[in-house]
This record gives sequence, C-alpha cells and structure tokens, in this order.
Amino acid sequence: MKVAARKVVNAHRDYATLVKIVRQNPGIHYRELLRASGLSNGTLQHQLASLERLGLLRAHRSGGFTRYYNSDVSKTDVELLYCLKQRTCREIIRFLLDDTSGALTFQEIVHRIGKAPSTVSVQLGRLIDRKVVSFDEKRGYTVNNKGAIKRVISKYRV
Repeated sequence: MKVAARKVVNAHRDYATLVKIVRQNPGIHYRELLRASGLSNGTLQHQLASLERLGLLRAHRSGGFTRYYNSDVSKTDVELLYCLKQRTCREIIRFLLDDTSGALTFQEIVHRIGKAPSTVSVQLGRLIDRKVVSFDEKRGYTVNNKGAIKRVISKYRV
C-alpha cells in the first residue's frame, strides 16, 4: 500500500473499516459489505468510489453483481475467486480437483453435486468461458491450472 494512501486510510475510520472487511472477505458483494459495515447506502457508495480512486480497492462487475477486492489481489486471483465464490461452481471445481481419474463426465458431475442438469450445464459453461475448466469429448471435464486454483483456495480460505 502506498504511504500517502495508507495515511488517508488511517485518517478515515470508515475507509479503514471497509479495507479491513474486504481484506477478510475477498470478493464480497456490495450488499454483504453494506450489512457488514453498517454504513448507509449513499455513504458506502461514496467511500467505495473514493477507495477505488485511491487504488486501495478494486471492483469486479459481472452479471449484475459487484464484488470487491483489495488492490493487491491479482487479476488472475480475482477471476478464480469470482468462480469459487459461487457455490455450484466451487463444488464443480472441488470435485474435479479431487478426482483421481483425471476427468469427469457431465453425468458424474450432476450425480456428485445433486443439482439439476441444466444448472450444472450453465455453471460448466461459465467455468469453460473463464478458462477454469476444459472439456474434451473423449476424456470429459478437467480443471485447468490446478496449482493456481489450490493456491487461491488455500490463500483466501474459500
């Protein structure tokens, strides 16, 4: 964190509180942050915009939701956290990571997760679009970059 920015954060209690909440909960949704901070909607919007301008927080907007991260979280980690914060995606990723055969079929994933095939299909599509999961017609679904995913799970306790 830059020295000037650190002084601003230390001088403003709300800034410090927000940075702490986001650090403890990387990928926190705006509404969760609103509840956790106890700030009013307008105050929170203003404080978050200021923290973004100062380069202390990063907002990731996707699918009508905004998630917040500290600025020291890499873009790669933001993408992985985005997926891991969604329960069904996280379950799919964990099953694929734990699988010793190297790949799972669509039906195996549906069976293990216990969700509707349409739900699993949508989530697998999102994971493939974000290049977290790959599909091979002969082998099935596999996780890409297992090391990075395991590191993010461990580092951010997801």
